[in-house]
Amino acid sequence: MMLIDFKITDSAELPTDIKKEESDFLKSYLNKNSVALEWGSGWSTVEFAKYAKEYHSIEHDFCWYRRVKNKIGKNTRIYYAPPDTEDLKWFPPEKRGDNASFRNYIKFAGVLGSLGKRFDIVFIDGRARLECFLEALDYLNSKAVVFIHDFQRPHYWDAIKHYRIVDIIGNMAALEKNNSLCREKDRYFLIKKYLWMS
Repeated sequence: MMLIDFKITDSAELPTDIKKEESDFLKSYLNKNSVALEWGSGWSTVEFAKYAKEYHSIEHDFCWYRRVKNKIGKNTRIYYAPPDTEDLKWFPPEKRGDNASFRNYIKFAGVLGSLGKRFDIVFIDGRARLECFLEALDYLNSKAVVFIHDFQRPHYWDAIKHYRIVDIIGNMAALEKNNSLCREKDRYFLIKKYLWMS
């Protein structure tokens, strides 16, 4: 586990495909008491951490990890969790990685959980997103909100088996633990919002 503290610099130096309305949507849930967890570091790590008490980010790509770690603030921790295979090449979202390739990355939240960390906000914008969704369930505060970027991709919709949709802005979805709420309502919401796009 690597624990890094560095001064915040300009997040504009890191590329992002998060739109302003999506960023503003997530920021509206953050406050100076928020403890946040993120899978997949980058622009979001630097930007969203400005609005939180603590921001923890898990990254699987060492070169990207080194680039981001030089830009984070004192309230931010970035952790390098290498993939479980040495021959990992970039692959498109539909071949997003799975538990076998990214077990260290997915399960790293458990290291934080074993230290007593529970999260108010979770942002998932990296690899093995569905598996990260499931892993996050064990480390959420009672009113936690989990955000996933690129939620227009149908292979992420299995998340609603365990989460309830709070809202979707652009391609950013906010979800909370599903405490036996009506899943049909969420399925209808997804169909209405996204199927016309295919």
